Amino acid sequence: MATPDGRTARHWRHLQAQRRQAESNCSIAQDTPTILTMWAERLRHLDALQGILPESQQPSSEAPPKESLQPNIYVLVHGNNSTPADFDKLARCLYRSHAPDECVVLQSAGNKGYLTRRGIAVCGTVLAIEVLDFLLRYDVDPTQPRQLSIVGHSFGGLIARYSLVLLQHILSALCITPVSFATLCTPHLGSRRPGGGMWKRVVQQVVHGVLSIDTLYGQTGRDLLLEGEPYSVLERMSHPDSLFVVALKRFRHRTLVGLIHGDHLVPHASSCLTTVVPEVPRVEPAQSWQWTLVHSGIDKGDATLGGFAQVNLVEMEASSTRQFTADCVEFDVHQRAAINRRLLSVSHLMTWRRLHVRLDCSKVHWKKAHDWPIGRNQPPDSRSLEFLQVFASMLVRDHLGPTGIN
Repeated sequence: MATPDGRTARHWRHLQAQRRQAESNCSIAQDTPTILTMWAERLRHLDALQGILPESQQPSSEAPPKESLQPNIYVLVHGNNSTPADFDKLARCLYRSHAPDECVVLQSAGNKGYLTRRGIAVCGTVLAIEVLDFLLRYDVDPTQPRQLSIVGHSFGGLIARYSLVLLQHILSALCITPVSFATLCTPHLGSRRPGGGMWKRVVQQVVHGVLSIDTLYGQTGRDLLLEGEPYSVLERMSHPDSLFVVALKRFRHRTLVGLIHGDHLVPHASSCLTTVVPEVPRVEPAQSWQWTLVHSGIDKGDATLGGFAQVNLVEMEASSTRQFTADCVEFDVHQRAAINRRLLSVSHLMTWRRLHVRLDCSKVHWKKAHDWPIGRNQPPDSRSLEFLQVFASMLVRDHLGPTGIN
């Protein structure tokens, strides 16, 4: 058991590491006044905790935390206009898959509800600060290795991607290994529609018009429409030499989950970062909720997906033909996503695992498909928990596999 003096020394070193992280993030945010202000305030807060500020500005002294940080850490990030409860079912699956006191799950609450309208950069910064505060609640012995996985649903996947670059120093300082980064139904290509025929142009105008309504989507809508000079935030996050790509590469595993059809918000091309769609046979009977998947980029020996077929996405993409509208806008097979090659390039900069999910259900439930992979607001017979158990097993295997912490 750690002595009080040992805890105090570790907590002091932890605060110093947190301060170095905040200083690094100030450098990253130099060209963004709003975010720079957030990190400057963070520095003042950490200085107060360390007693660096004048006595009159110091908070009341607190004892260092006594509870040790669990070896397996999961951060779950909900989507647009949503709440931490979106991930209740996945959190339960993760806790049940680990021994007691071997796992902790943070269901992010810093961007709940309308706060997601603040845009990718602000929301990602808020998430990073939330994770940093979460770590400060624990006694963290850096000689004991720990592992981290981050999961984002829908817009939460973009928030999570942005936050990674703001956590690099603290993860190294506390000996926390980034193990698995996963997104479910996340618009990695933004939400621009390609247009084309008359109906496609109508859809394009409606989608782009709604996302441009400031009271509904705010900066987030502009980010998803790839607005920004000279490059949008998503384009900056996808640049091969960017710190965002470096941070993403540090994870041992990166996983994209998308529905091959039926997701009215995020097309398969955007969620799985590919212009092709694997063939996934329908599961009978079609009158009830049915699902299956094919996967790509996953080792054949992965026991968690042994019952599902594997496809070679590289070969499929190599043999596919690029398609363009009359306005020279590239689009996917379903003509639902405008393909931005800058954003798509991140799929070729590192290895990705992909779960291409086929969901068949009554058209009455068409609005529920986007949230089906996380089990949010689903009818009892939706069978979404079956998928969640498979997905959770894959994440846990990443932690407890040959190189994981047992």
